Amino acid sequence: MTPIIITHWDQDKQVLHETETHLKEQGIESWSYFFGFPGRGLRSRNIEGERYYGSPEDMLGAAIGQNLTHWHLWAALKMCSEQNPKGATYWNIVEDDIRLQEGWRQIYNDVREDIPKDWDIIFFGSGYTSEQTMTHIKGQIYKGAGLCLHWYCIRHKALDTLLETNKFIRTRIDIQMLLESYKHLNCYTVLPRLADQHQTYIPA
Repeated sequence: MTPIIITHWDQDKQVLHETETHLKEQGIESWSYFFGFPGRGLRSRNIEGERYYGSPEDMLGAAIGQNLTHWHLWAALKMCSEQNPKGATYWNIVEDDIRLQEGWRQIYNDVREDIPKDWDIIFFGSGYTSEQTMTHIKGQIYKGAGLCLHWYCIRHKALDTLLETNKFIRTRIDIQMLLESYKHLNCYTVLPRLADQHQTYIPA
């Protein structure tokens, strides 16, 4: 696995160093970075006729930056894959404070072998799945999705749907994906999850 680490220009270098050290300890020697928007100074406003999930005025700059970052990463992956049709067909995207669980690699390999062929997104690190409908498929694979994006694997054929359903910011990106995107995609989640966020508690 060669993950794409989502971060932003203002991120503390120590945070990135600790994550790189952790990845190396877990046997991951290479990765790439996607530097997104820190979000400072960004504001959202109400546009008449558009649908929102909550008040747009309550969206903080960092949350808007996260939406823009994920959207532009998908756009970049789409552009790269169209320029190189024989290149990668899926990508593992992780957040810059990811912490992998011990034994993750064997489970990851098993999931990649057993996942239904129709998959669009696999969530290896997510949260709040107990609040959603999850259907057991095999082993640790469940059909459905929760919230949080600390590790997800995205397939090329999902990019157009994600770009279209998230081009207008209606709420925080993981909530918007849940409400707008996943009903059009084949989403699978690995439970128990294979990754957490460093020093951040997220309910399973």
